[in-house]
Amino acid sequence: MKDGSLFTKDEYDPIHVRDLVILTKRYAKERDDQLQCNFVSPSWNVETNETLSDSEGRVETVPENLVWIYNKLCQQYDQSDHLAEYCLMAESSNAEIKTPSTRRQAMMSKEREKWLAAEQKEIESITKKEVLESAILPSGKKLLKTKWVYKLKHGAEGELKSFKVRLVACGYAQVYGVDFDETYSPVARLTSLRIVFAIAAQLRLKVHQMDVETAFLNASVTEEIYIKPPEGFPIPEEHNCFRLRKALYGLKQSPREWYNNVNLFLHQINFKRLVSEHCLYFRQDEDGSICIISLYVDDLVIAGSDGEILRDVKKKLGERYKMVDLGIVNHILGCEAQHDEDTGVT
Repeated sequence: MKDGSLFTKDEYDPIHVRDLVILTKRYAKERDDQLQCNFVSPSWNVETNETLSDSEGRVETVPENLVWIYNKLCQQYDQSDHLAEYCLMAESSNAEIKTPSTRRQAMMSKEREKWLAAEQKEIESITKKEVLESAILPSGKKLLKTKWVYKLKHGAEGELKSFKVRLVACGYAQVYGVDFDETYSPVARLTSLRIVFAIAAQLRLKVHQMDVETAFLNASVTEEIYIKPPEGFPIPEEHNCFRLRKALYGLKQSPREWYNNVNLFLHQINFKRLVSEHCLYFRQDEDGSICIISLYVDDLVIAGSDGEILRDVKKKLGERYKMVDLGIVNHILGCEAQHDEDTGVT
């Protein structure tokens, strides 16, 4: 390739690495209104990281992390030739927001108020569902530790949607036969989900999706488990611990307890579970309308023959659990989906 030549948009696809994007200069110019970017040429001395001049005579200093990114891309994608000319390093608006690993980090970050709000929302949910019961640790019992887990939730386009905080039990310290027994919990396979989409296209079904908020907290635990009071969680002075009444995230048995709970409820609203796939449910009403549910932990894909049966199923689910109606399926299991309600094609 000649010096100064540029890749065209159609020659190579942009390469995405989390919040960092490497693009060709010409393609970047077409999107200049959307990205805040710095143009640099990767033709530098990698060992010394010396300054360089671009084709327009401007002197640039290569960002320190670009050297690592460039080498990593060359190794991973074997596309060093594709990056031999001008490149663009663009940082997304979320690049500076880092996910804290401890509560102290969250409280010291710029997003402290947002993390606090998300933490308070989790505390309210735990309190409302009566997950914890304050108690005095009985003799002979051990305390299970807990921790706050922080996560940034992104949309299908990579945009930041919300700040999520979960109180999680340190389940690795549980003792088999004492703190838990069975742990297996089925989830829908991706191939089963594709079959649902195929049936929906054949029968022109409408495919929607719903999400269960704090799903595990709806299920009860039968074992006697006590946890150490989490940081920032209020507890009466006369008590020194909490007893778990519901399936807190992190417990080894929590996924199974949640599955048993939602499985029983779906049977109560006239759904039948497939023998060959325990996370696919089918219902047919007297008027011939049908509904199929694919269950993946707390994500539900619901395919219905008409709007009436969809509304009925959504209403019953909403009466039992705190649901988020996401409407027509568009992003499921990390995959983007497009559904046409007129044809049923996804």
